[in-house]
Amino acid sequence: MDEPFFVRRITLALLTHNRAEALTRLLRSLIENRVLVSSPVPIEVLLLDNGSTVSLDGVCRAFRECAIRFGFTFRYLRSEKNLGCAQGRNILMREATGDCIVFIDDDTEIHDPHFFAAFVDAFHRIERLGIYAFPVYEPGSATVFVPHKRKAWRRQPAFFTYIMWGSAHAIRRDLAQHIGGYSPVIGDRGEEYDLAFKVLQAGYRIWYETRTFVLHFPERYQRAPARKRYIDQAVHRILIAWRFLPWRFVLTHAILWSIFALVRTRSLTALAQVWRLVLQKKRNYPRTPLTGWARRYLKEVHARLVY
Repeated sequence: MDEPFFVRRITLALLTHNRAEALTRLLRSLIENRVLVSSPVPIEVLLLDNGSTVSLDGVCRAFRECAIRFGFTFRYLRSEKNLGCAQGRNILMREATGDCIVFIDDDTEIHDPHFFAAFVDAFHRIERLGIYAFPVYEPGSATVFVPHKRKAWRRQPAFFTYIMWGSAHAIRRDLAQHIGGYSPVIGDRGEEYDLAFKVLQAGYRIWYETRTFVLHFPERYQRAPARKRYIDQAVHRILIAWRFLPWRFVLTHAILWSIFALVRTRSLTALAQVWRLVLQKKRNYPRTPLTGWARRYLKEVHARLVY
């Protein structure tokens, strides 16, 4: 993977579960804003139905009709059960045929006709670029999500970073396959951190810039109960620190995320559950600390590693 990298084909990877209306809005934004037809390289739209209990026949029919009319490829996959976000994305990574895979959530919209051209250009000009991170704007909360934890960096229009948002990023397919995709151990509330650190561990960088953007309209009703979200977040962030970071940061993560779980749930039982899960999952998540290059990179991009 050290040879010059050129994007000759893109896979737009979509994972969905019971969101036919949101998918229809996404497709409409891609067509009405000429996003697909303005791509500098051929596009494959790959849709995985992640165990939906409602029919997606209508939206699939619309995708196929648009594919014929506007000249992109459309493929539909289905899992009979909901595999979760991380493992659903792994299937999309394995099935994709594009040199570059673009992941966006099914409840997003794209209004910029130069969306694909922006990151294709970045992959061509930036050496050892593994992931391109898009800014994500949520109109409902008037919030822009920028992939960095330090406010001073978030004000910049472009920078190298160490994380990305799963709702909007592009990754080299060969790199995704090389690092094994998402971990089967780290699920919701942490899977993007695990993937980002594996990209850095492989010697590749993550680039963010504001040349284009994604609109996100999150549908809250499908989210897990708050208690479970807090427990999962604490468990997975402690485990990620255990696997990739120096011991001093493993300790700070363990302390601060335990406090987080206790404060948010107000339950000693929940805290005990956090540590039962950490010890249980750690058996299948061996410690593989980041290399010297990756650690220097984290320092250069001012990564926040304490928690």
